[in-house]
Amino acid sequence: MAACLTRQDVPYLREQGHLWGNAILQRGHGSVEDWTTLADAVGAAAARQTMSMARGDGAVDDALKPMPLLFCHELVRSPAVRAAKVRAMRHLAPDYR
Repeated sequence: MAACLTRQDVPYLREQGHLWGNAILQRGHGSVEDWTTLADAVGAAAARQTMSMARGDGAVDDALKPMPLLFCHELVRSPAVRAAKVRAMRHLAPDYR
């Protein structure tokens, strides 16, 4: 989720993604490369996925608005990212025992 947030257009979300990612790396165990591989998989999936959009509570003809949090939620549940998470978990497992 943090890796996805760092790729958003909204500065606050980008900052939160970087802060979250830093906390994960500082508190985490194992190789930074395992975490980087996962972040790269998120980036690749984000490039292929269309931003989630929705209308607000206004008029029916109001413009669609981007939904970056839903986008990230859907992205981290995509098959490609899930597979990358499983690979990272396998590599990191010994460091968490």
